[in-house]
Amino acid sequence: MNPFELAGPQFLLFYLVFGFVLIGSVVILRRSFELDSGMKVQVTDPYAIAFLRGGAAEAMRLASTGLIDRRLLAMDEEEKLKVSDRAAPKLVSDPLESAILEHFRTKNDIKSMFTAAAVQEQCARIKAGLEERGLMPNGMAKVRNILICFAAIAILWFTALIKIDMALTRHHPFGFLIILVIVAGLISSRPPSRVYPPAGA
Repeated sequence: MNPFELAGPQFLLFYLVFGFVLIGSVVILRRSFELDSGMKVQVTDPYAIAFLRGGAAEAMRLASTGLIDRRLLAMDEEEKLKVSDRAAPKLVSDPLESAILEHFRTKNDIKSMFTAAAVQEQCARIKAGLEERGLMPNGMAKVRNILICFAAIAILWFTALIKIDMALTRHHPFGFLIILVIVAGLISSRPPSRVYPPAGA
């Protein structure tokens, strides 16, 4: 039986089931490219963990807060930061901390840290390390996910548009179908929550 010949309520039920199956296929396809959830992945660098939790800004905030707590950075009454000792950058071994201390050799607003080239470079290094370990999506993984999402959304819309065209011809309502296709598209485009295999794995 041609599903497009189903009456409105029956077709909506068919489309709902079809959408669930398609979204399930998207999830399975994505996970086939991801690391096994049972695989033990250890991250001991607190700044890498912060990056995973909130991106570069979170890593910068954690590092600067730690430097203030260790009295390597001092904040004045204007809430501007400056190194407490000109030799402070040499007193730390972490590249991100060193870059932040170098940035604040001259008193500056804390917000300036987020646009400092040297600090951003160290955050980029942390990100690259996470991508190499498969803990963040690299460029290929992002493109692959976009293509998978695009294909799923295209199938959803193509199927819906056939029925919408028939509904227009027969003067039948199709508002609920549009709502379903939009919701299904949004669900299928949600980013994966698991990790990705390193490039070349």
